[in-house]
Amino acid sequence: MKKILLSLCALLLLTGCSDAYGKLTDGNTVLFTIGDTQVTKDDLFKTMKAQASGYAAISEATRVILENEVPVTPEIEEAAKASLETYRATYGESFPLMLQSYGYADEDDFYTNSLLVNAQLTELTKKYVTDNFDQLVKTHDPKEAIILTFATEADALAAKADLESGIDGITVGSTYNSSSAGAERIITTSTDLDTNVKSFIQNATENTISDVIVGSENETYSIVQITEVDPNNLKDEITTVLANLDTTASESDVFYFKKYGFKIYDKDLFDNIQTNYPSYILD
Repeated sequence: MKKILLSLCALLLLTGCSDAYGKLTDGNTVLFTIGDTQVTKDDLFKTMKAQASGYAAISEATRVILENEVPVTPEIEEAAKASLETYRATYGESFPLMLQSYGYADEDDFYTNSLLVNAQLTELTKKYVTDNFDQLVKTHDPKEAIILTFATEADALAAKADLESGIDGITVGSTYNSSSAGAERIITTSTDLDTNVKSFIQNATENTISDVIVGSENETYSIVQITEVDPNNLKDEITTVLANLDTTASESDVFYFKKYGFKIYDKDLFDNIQTNYPSYILD
């Protein structure tokens, strides 16, 4: 049965692999017959190993790390329950059928083996960001800013004047029909922005308001208000943003699999992961 992946970002560290193969000590035990054919434990083991061993190994290794690093807490349970309520509201009466289509026995199975695990994974990545905050800040250069983008230069100039007078970005954006809401947000090196706007933010070293920034690819006019350049004043907000980046999640997985010295020696298992999950294999 197909199940939703427990972890989209778990990364398996395979080191020291030799051409070894896992075997069952009682592999000749017959599990069932079909016609004149007897199917043994070894037959089933080989089939399972060839078809789903990579996913199973990644999932189970991840569970071990989660249990040690971020055991389930009331806060993690609340996050998982909130996700469950979202699914219930989204799928309504068809929710049980959705669960069955993905191979879950019931809501408890889905909650325990998917939502709770995903909530733990979120906490694991946050833990990684917290423990490596200074280094990640150097890489991602986060700053807090308000970005307002307009169709005319006149609106942009009027918006700048209002910002300088102390009016908040959301009000200013609404007044002059900004295409962006005007809320404060964390901007990193990976944030998708107009090149000229992003360049101004990356080069900012103090809280300031830009002149009108003309769009690099179209006729837009932006005003950027830098509201915080010191990452130590925004640790919680930055941690949340960085933890949601795919690159950070992958780095986190590598870090913890290395920390726990995880190794797989079975050749079939290695080949399965190399074929189906090549990004999970590190030299």
